Amino acid sequence: MIQINAQLTFRDYLHYSYHHFFRRPITKIYLGLFIPIVCWEVYKISVDYDSGIGLIWLTLPGIFLISLASIYVQAKSVFKSSKAHHELIAYTFTENFIFIKSESLQSELKWDTFIKVVETNKLFIFNTTTRSALLIPKASFETINKMEELRALIRSKPELKHKLKTSA
Repeated sequence: MIQINAQLTFRDYLHYSYHHFFRRPITKIYLGLFIPIVCWEVYKISVDYDSGIGLIWLTLPGIFLISLASIYVQAKSVFKSSKAHHELIAYTFTENFIFIKSESLQSELKWDTFIKVVETNKLFIFNTTTRSALLIPKASFETINKMEELRALIRSKPELKHKLKTSA
């Protein structure tokens, strides 16, 4: 049994939002097709009006910065709107269940509820669907051994897809 008390911060949620955005297939299409097409069109316009290629160097970072800013604004809105994001949550991981308890929530989830577990530099992300997940900040772990125990427990579930780090 592994017990963790965690409180999600806005920075943790923002990290998840950027991670989630850049992992989605639509984002890869957007970055791989849409941006080069826009840049090509801007280049053609700049050549037609003899303005050089300086305009393309403004367009590319502009599109990227607008994307990052929109993710930030959306993450801030979602984080502020949910009371559960601000509470201290107690997680208990057992061989068959994950128990979750906070001021406004009490839940018991089987391991087969999760479709994938991903470990980033700052979070463990337990995906329940492609759009929702439990987020556990690594800073919440009292010791590295607890993190290793959780990794071992996750790896012991053959039906659970996971992408975990090899060590801390």
